[in-house]
Amino acid sequence: MNLHWVRIIAMFSVAYWCLIPLTPSDASMLSGRDWQAFPPAAKRFYMRGLLDGYKSVDGAAQAAPFLPFPASLVAAARTCLYQQRMTDFYLALLVDRYLKTHPAAIRETLPTIAVTAMSEDCG
Repeated sequence: MNLHWVRIIAMFSVAYWCLIPLTPSDASMLSGRDWQAFPPAAKRFYMRGLLDGYKSVDGAAQAAPFLPFPASLVAAARTCLYQQRMTDFYLALLVDRYLKTHPAAIRETLPTIAVTAMSEDCG
């Protein structure tokens, strides 16, 4: 078996054992402390799901502007996701950097940390 397939299998194994058992409500309750324990591949998988969720929120906010979506979330989604084409890898780096510069944020939930980190980076 070549090394490429071994890496792909290992990556999906990490996703299965780290993230698949989480329901969406469980995943949204993870904290910065939990984030620091994730291996790099799990961080990227988590951020991919978060970015997909932000795109869904933005699409829903455009389709139904009367729904109460947080303005900061919608603004961060539009600026970071569409104008700057943010990736899961870059967002994981932003969250790591944010937690290093704001150690008190370790108690916050990951979605809150990610939105704050995106807002600081994208303006």
